[in-house]
Amino acid sequence: MLSGLQAGTIAIFLKKTYANVPGISDSQLNFAVSVLAAAKCFGFLASFLWASLSRGRPKVGFMVVLQLLTAATVSMIAMAPLSASGMWMVTGLCIASWTIWSGVMTLRTGVWRANYPDLYRPRIAGRISSVDGLFGAMGGFLIGLCLDQNPETFRALFLSMGGLGFIGAVLY
Repeated sequence: MLSGLQAGTIAIFLKKTYANVPGISDSQLNFAVSVLAAAKCFGFLASFLWASLSRGRPKVGFMVVLQLLTAATVSMIAMAPLSASGMWMVTGLCIASWTIWSGVMTLRTGVWRANYPDLYRPRIAGRISSVDGLFGAMGGFLIGLCLDQNPETFRALFLSMGGLGFIGAVLY
């Protein structure tokens, strides 16, 4: 689900998709691209917020809600119009997605600590990170191929990514 939101992927998508849209200047587009490059960092500034909001609550249930919210924000990118407001909508939804996802990242270490013995936790975390990196790279590659064939496929792609995120949250 998050492969389309990685800085390189989403920034290139925005640059290609909104480059010749009337009403968007080069400087506006370049500013939006630079904001997207830092969106993940902006999102992770909220980590402390999620730690305090989840205090005293069941962590797995809280994480599932955050995963579902992230899937919803990723899906909403598909509805962005090809206009200046659409460009800013994509930018805002990307920041929102990473902000919400930062809660999942913040809380998952506690869930892992409660469910995996100390001896095996690093190996499990490494495997999860490896799979995450592999799927992120494959996702970015496939997104690029699809967008090169037809730029309008972004609507189906982001709906599909959100759908996969929803399925993953339910399975979690």
